[in-house]
Amino acid sequence: MTWRAAIALALLVAALWVLRRWRTQRGGTISPAADTGAESWDPWTVLGIAPGATPAEVRHAYRQQMKRYHPDRVASLGADLQKVAHSRTRDIQRAYEEIIRSRSSGMP
Repeated sequence: MTWRAAIALALLVAALWVLRRWRTQRGGTISPAADTGAESWDPWTVLGIAPGATPAEVRHAYRQQMKRYHPDRVASLGADLQKVAHSRTRDIQRAYEEIIRSRSSGMP
């Protein structure tokens, strides 16, 4: 196992632990995207960028996050981690679409 794979595995294990804990506290919801009433969900923090980021920075952050959490990339790490990665990619996709939609409608 390379050091990059070890880091990816550690990140996904941590994400799995956090999501399971979050799901338990929320009563079964596994993804913030599935919870329409989540006021604390912020697309900028999902992508890890500041709200004033340029379109190129948004696109770069989106692509980096999708590379990191793509379910095909973690297929060899087990079904649980692949589910977490799939959930995370849905959140990343939703965040990117929300930012693009807000920018096209003229909102900051």
